[in-house]
Amino acid sequence: MMNRARSHATIVVAVLASLALPVQTALADDRGSIRVRIEHPVAVPGGILDGARSEATRVFRQAGIDIVWLKPGDRECSDEGRVIRVILPSLKNADQYLQWERVDKNALGDANPTASLIHIFWDRLAVSASHHGRDEAGLLGVVLAHEIGHVLLPGAGHSPTGIMQASVEVRMLTPLRFTIQQSEEMHRHLRQEPDITVEGTQAISVR
Repeated sequence: MMNRARSHATIVVAVLASLALPVQTALADDRGSIRVRIEHPVAVPGGILDGARSEATRVFRQAGIDIVWLKPGDRECSDEGRVIRVILPSLKNADQYLQWERVDKNALGDANPTASLIHIFWDRLAVSASHHGRDEAGLLGVVLAHEIGHVLLPGAGHSPTGIMQASVEVRMLTPLRFTIQQSEEMHRHLRQEPDITVEGTQAISVR
């Protein structure tokens, strides 16, 4: 029986010094791929959503992983592996979810690796982006990449640098990336598709 223990990988909005990291690019013959579907993005302007997809795609491409973005009506084939679902709930549903799941009240996103399920709280994210002078598409792309990272790095938690750090500079100009070790671990995870059993809540913050 599948262990139902779940983990929250939350993203909450802390201003840190910019971290200039070398580009991590995997070899072309060692590329992996993941399938991601964004659901219920009714409140997000199409241009912002497209920009966020592009940013998340860039982050994973540098890690040697391609993202296949599925449309809501696309069929799922079991032989193509699992689909990572990203839900953008309404403000009311987001508040209910945060309370029900006991997620940090400042969270911008939450990942459940066991279910390959991500929630991103768009209304909170838009306010944070405006407050810090960050473009919404760029911040949404960072949140997407971070939370997908939690799904592909179950139990790994956060790192002191890169896209998986616990706190991120919202106004940062230097693009965030996965470390070489994280990239290698995600490739191993995609090859093995292990049974995920993790516990605990992790957060990334931006003040």
